[in-house]
Amino acid sequence: FERLSDAKNAIWKLNGSWVYGYRIWSKFARSSGRSSKKDKFGAHVNKFVSPHDFVESKGVFYIDVKKHPGRQFLFVFYYDEAMQKMEAQGRTWLNGWFVEIKPWSSLTLKQHRITRLAVYGLPLHVWNYNTFRRIAAILGLGEETLKLDGFSHGTMSIMTDHLSRIEATITVQCGVENFQVRISEIIELVNNSLFFIKH
Repeated sequence: FERLSDAKNAIWKLNGSWVYGYRIWSKFARSSGRSSKKDKFGAHVNKFVSPHDFVESKGVFYIDVKKHPGRQFLFVFYYDEAMQKMEAQGRTWLNGWFVEIKPWSSLTLKQHRITRLAVYGLPLHVWNYNTFRRIAAILGLGEETLKLDGFSHGTMSIMTDHLSRIEATITVQCGVENFQVRISEIIELVNNSLFFIKH
């Protein structure tokens, strides 16, 4: 980018975005303020490695890594030797990847789902990424919210353990002012049938 403001704008648009469970990170390139040449700034996107490729890079083969609802993965070992090899190497490299590692049980897998929400009534002066992030644990904002094409409502995708349809009215505080904001789960009609959106 030629200008710092362009780089900041690109980073603001990228930072915190999620694309089907993948995180996009962005950061500034290092530069010194004393440089005599024209400084250039850029956004950096980290490479994503799938959990299956990560495990195989550590030398553990004959394993299948299955994604489950929410943020959970199930490791299926086809041979006892593969599981023993993983345990012999220690779990330190798995701890660098996962928050928690435990043997499977019938209580292990939780019911989570990803859904899209519409947020109505948010005042223009608090319409920004941080406000939406505070409203819910956001996986990604809707395209119309990021492009700022209109302010009738904002959309966001969230992960939730609520299995029923989401309809709520919350209070958003900005300074000393409080605003009533309505949150509604977005549903689609497909072939005259009603479905919740799934990603």
